Amino acid sequence: MLVTVDYENNAEEWWTALREWRDAHENKTPAHPMFDSVGRLIADGELTVDEDHEGRFLEFVDFVSSLPGWNTGPRYAKYPLAFTPITAAEGKEA
Repeated sequence: MLVTVDYENNAEEWWTALREWRDAHENKTPAHPMFDSVGRLIADGELTVDEDHEGRFLEFVDFVSSLPGWNTGPRYAKYPLAFTPITAAEGKEA
């Protein structure tokens, strides 16, 4: 699964909540299981999740969708993230 930022959604409330969560967990030991994923998403604007990590991916979706501002975007870009399936064999978008 390819998770990308939907730049047509101006979800400032959601991004602020995500950054605050990241900052609050930055120096925790052991690191929160989502910390690296959130960091990559913020830094790169995308995150690739392979089939072997499907359980962690579902936790990630539950987490990001629980933050304030998740579904407050316009009709054409309702959520701040887009999810695109990738075929495992080809490594390309399905």
